[in-house]
Amino acid sequence: MTNGSRIFREAVIIGGLAVFIACLTNFKLIIQWFQGNISPGFLETATSPGITFISLDEAADLLTQEGTCFIDSRSPSLYQAGHIPGALNLPYEDFEKIFHPGLIPTS
Repeated sequence: MTNGSRIFREAVIIGGLAVFIACLTNFKLIIQWFQGNISPGFLETATSPGITFISLDEAADLLTQEGTCFIDSRSPSLYQAGHIPGALNLPYEDFEKIFHPGLIPTS
């Protein structure tokens, strides 16, 4: 057996074991997902009345319009790593502490 084929075989075995262990560890979550009990996002139209969901193209168009304000609800470290120009950082877990009327510009 050549060295390359041995390395390939070992990589396939390690990858297979990793997938098996991941599935075994997350078995309950996988079952819930297949049953439709886990949503793809934390917000859904049905459970979030008053929230308008927009596409990436619509967001890009809004970014060029004056008076648009984007809120970045990620952690401050992720916000610092990169964000939409002009976006305000309002971490989801700190919303109640930070948000106040007037925080978001209206003009």
